[in-house]
Amino acid sequence: MKVEDAWQAVGGLSEPGKMPGYAFGIPVEACKLGRKLARKPGTVCHDCYAGRRRYVWPDTLRAHRRRLRHLKNPRWVEGMVRLLDTERWFRWFDVGDLQGLWHLRLIVRVAELTPWCKHWMPTREVSTVRAFLRSGGQFPANLVVRLSGTWIDGPPPATSGILEDVRTSTVHKAGAPVGYACPAMAPQPGRPGKHYAPSCDLCRACWDPAVKNVSYVWHD
Repeated sequence: MKVEDAWQAVGGLSEPGKMPGYAFGIPVEACKLGRKLARKPGTVCHDCYAGRRRYVWPDTLRAHRRRLRHLKNPRWVEGMVRLLDTERWFRWFDVGDLQGLWHLRLIVRVAELTPWCKHWMPTREVSTVRAFLRSGGQFPANLVVRLSGTWIDGPPPATSGILEDVRTSTVHKAGAPVGYACPAMAPQPGRPGKHYAPSCDLCRACWDPAVKNVSYVWHD
């Protein structure tokens, strides 16, 4: 498959400035649990970054909707594998979340076919992850799934039983970080401004299965 054909099959990829590579985003309104949590103050979804700034630019919104439509393309997996041919790090869902068990199985298949690439997938769809594992599914070693905490300054999601090998993430604001504190929002000398030019830089904790929980600084 040619790169241009792969791009058409997938609907394109997103390029978050702070990430070391490409990402995959779909409309924020397609978040099944997230759109419910968005109505609850105190949750990490209540004032989601994906509803502001460049994420609401018309071109960005069109790209998200296009990718959502293309998930049902029979050549979607093939297209994703082709686009990740030279990538070493990839993030699923800089915007959006799993659409169902079928969607998770597609992502797992892409990861299986791209062993040279490290995949990180944050998700709040715990029931989908649990259903996948209960059905006998296994996550390949190059795919780190992180169940996202619900409440700002809240605890990580429970990962007992069948979820014991799944990793987590949280958001801290007034409280102390849980586990590994993401350094991306930390003030950096010589970088003035409100957001201090946040960047993953050389950190790859989110992709590292040895890091049980990553705690991100809440930002507006």
